[in-house]
Amino acid sequence: MDQETTINRLTFPAHHSSGNNFEVSTCFFKQHLFKMEISKLNNSDLPQVYEMAFEAWKDAYPGQSDAFIRKVSKFIVRKNYYENDYRYKISEDGIIRAILLGCEKDDKNNALEWVELQTKDLHGSELLIMNNQKDYLVKSDDLLATYLTDIDIKLALFISNKRGYGTKLLNHFMKESQVKGKDKMYLWTDSSCNHHYYPKQGFEEILSFANANANMMEEDYRTLFYSKKI
Repeated sequence: MDQETTINRLTFPAHHSSGNNFEVSTCFFKQHLFKMEISKLNNSDLPQVYEMAFEAWKDAYPGQSDAFIRKVSKFIVRKNYYENDYRYKISEDGIIRAILLGCEKDDKNNALEWVELQTKDLHGSELLIMNNQKDYLVKSDDLLATYLTDIDIKLALFISNKRGYGTKLLNHFMKESQVKGKDKMYLWTDSSCNHHYYPKQGFEEILSFANANANMMEEDYRTLFYSKKI
């Protein structure tokens, strides 16, 4: 999924430091000196990631409470978070500004078990929305998985709240995937997100279909699959 305040399971190039799995650069903004760093995203970073996801999706569920939207946002993050080597963040002086999560074809996590426990306390529209969100993510992920081979990589979740940082992180992810021997990168997104971003980055649309997601109000709500040779 994606935005720049992007979400996608999606946005400035930096020097790559071989031998270290991070990049560091120094930036000036209105006479303020700060350090930008690309590094691995850790479990201890998840509270910040959950809040970034909430800010990105808080307007997608009109009429619902912030507490519920935070629960949905947390599920979206957990569904795309895997204990692997494809978890990246951009930080400025310790504050996370962008995150990117990737996975291989057979990576697993416990997001579905977690959401099953959460739905026990939901009723009415909240239960409908959460179940719909779960079904949408599972079906889209399962369909995309049919395209992946063992030497491909999936861009699973992408959030940036600072212009340009998503592209910087995407470029880093592609370099790291190439070093690990990956051949192609795949992702899915939808028409509620900044999907026009991907063709500009060299991705090719390989599938587009109408999706009757009850959470969305758009008449022509579409899901789109993209791939790119690394």
